[in-house]
Amino acid sequence: MNFIRQINPAYTPPHISRLGELATWRERILQTTLLLFALGGTVIYFLAIQRAVQYQDRTSIFIYTAALLVALVMPFLRKTSFNLRTGVILIVLYGLAVQNMVVYGVTRNAVAYVLAIIFIAGLLWGVRAGVFAILLTFVTVVGMGYGMNYGGMSQPLPETLLNSMRFANWVNVAIHFSIVGGFILLSIYTILNGLQSSLLQQRTLAMQLNAARLNLEKNVEERTQALQRRLNQIRTAAEIARAVNTFLDPDTLLQQAVEIIQKEFDLYYAGIFLIDERGEFAVLKAGTGDAGRQMIAAGHKLAVGGNSMIGWATARKEPRIALDTGVEAVRFNNPYLPLTRSEMALPIVSRGVCLGALTIQSAQSEAFDQDDIRILMGIADSLATALENARLFQQTQQNLEEIRALNRAYLMQSWEDALALHGKMEYTFQNPSAAQDEKQSNQIHLPLTLRDQTIGSLTLDVGNKSLTPEEMEFIDGVITQTAIALENARLIQETQRRALEEQRLSEMTAEFSRANTVDQILKAALREIGHLPNVAEVSVQLIPPVEDRLEEIQG
Repeated sequence: MNFIRQINPAYTPPHISRLGELATWRERILQTTLLLFALGGTVIYFLAIQRAVQYQDRTSIFIYTAALLVALVMPFLRKTSFNLRTGVILIVLYGLAVQNMVVYGVTRNAVAYVLAIIFIAGLLWGVRAGVFAILLTFVTVVGMGYGMNYGGMSQPLPETLLNSMRFANWVNVAIHFSIVGGFILLSIYTILNGLQSSLLQQRTLAMQLNAARLNLEKNVEERTQALQRRLNQIRTAAEIARAVNTFLDPDTLLQQAVEIIQKEFDLYYAGIFLIDERGEFAVLKAGTGDAGRQMIAAGHKLAVGGNSMIGWATARKEPRIALDTGVEAVRFNNPYLPLTRSEMALPIVSRGVCLGALTIQSAQSEAFDQDDIRILMGIADSLATALENARLFQQTQQNLEEIRALNRAYLMQSWEDALALHGKMEYTFQNPSAAQDEKQSNQIHLPLTLRDQTIGSLTLDVGNKSLTPEEMEFIDGVITQTAIALENARLIQETQRRALEEQRLSEMTAEFSRANTVDQILKAALREIGHLPNVAEVSVQLIPPVEDRLEEIQG
């Protein structure tokens, strides 16, 4: 079997197949030609050798025998170089053509050999080799004809020319032309078969390429859609992070967040739960659509750690995803959301404390993947930061309001003390250049305000005139600066008063240190206290200790 496979033209040696498709088809044509020459050459040999033996033409016998041996051996030399095998077959054909013309003249056999040389050279070696073969055979035929007619070459014997009409000679010619014609037909068949195979292969490759192109376009479209989806998700996450940081009211912040998430991610429902002060329930604070409004109005809440995805996520501070809610064990079957097929619960965690959870629900099964979890977890983290910022802002506002209230109380008490100390403070200025008209009086009352606390008032009598906006703006500036200056003056007086008290305390301490008796100490203390403006009389009385009094009562 290996022997038959070795000489089969359909088999191509590996060293030939590596050279490409053209080399493969030329190898098949050459092997077919060698097999045809081996079979046809055997028949021609026995027909031609009889005539050569009859005329005792040893040269022809040698040439025919050598050609037959070459024709029989060449089909088995598949590992031999392609060019070498082609060259050998062309040399054999050329030798047979020359021998035939020398012995028999320009016969049909010689013509067949010449045509075979030209065809094989052009087919196996290319156009240049074919042109060279034409020139070579032309020169050979013309040269031999010239030599036989004018150059002294021996012409064929008359007997051989007469014998060319014998039936055996006709059979010999027919065999030669059959071999050449068979070679041409086999070559054409091989070429057409190769072209057909190439066309079929190209058509198959074209179909495969088209299928691959369609598949690639589909994959590219799917990847493009996936990338566009991811880009939209990232853009949405950035938009939500930017939006939530613009709202300081938690209710507005949460509702805006779920509306954006539901719209941009094309979701069935989105909602946000916050854990109550006792940490027992996650209460729905924001939800999309009518279902969200109805649940908020009904006070919808889920137990932390209970049999729900929100409860599970808030208790463990980990996200939970249900790609098919029909088989999810830990889930609350919400009657307000009957179309939910997949759901995610994402904890909202700030500084290790779970503030609540974000619920994401879709009407499609397996609507979420790990990338969705990562992006939405980023949104949940942004919500946690925004909630913490809102809480801190509200706490800061509350602290500021308390500080303002304390400051107003302090200012009120301070000015009450100042008025109690200095009495009523009122000052009037009358412009001597302004005309006085008691019948027409138009008074404007403006408060003296310091840190949201009124400490006085300014009354302007403008007569029958009205103040311009520029004048009112100037007056407002004067009032503001006046209030600040009054407060500064009060603070200076308060500071001086306290400094004077500290000085008196220091002097009294020094006087106490110089006193030697109890009477001197008491007199000094009473004298200093009596200097106070609101003190009319002062007295001091020493009382025995409580233990001595108890002993006295018991005794």
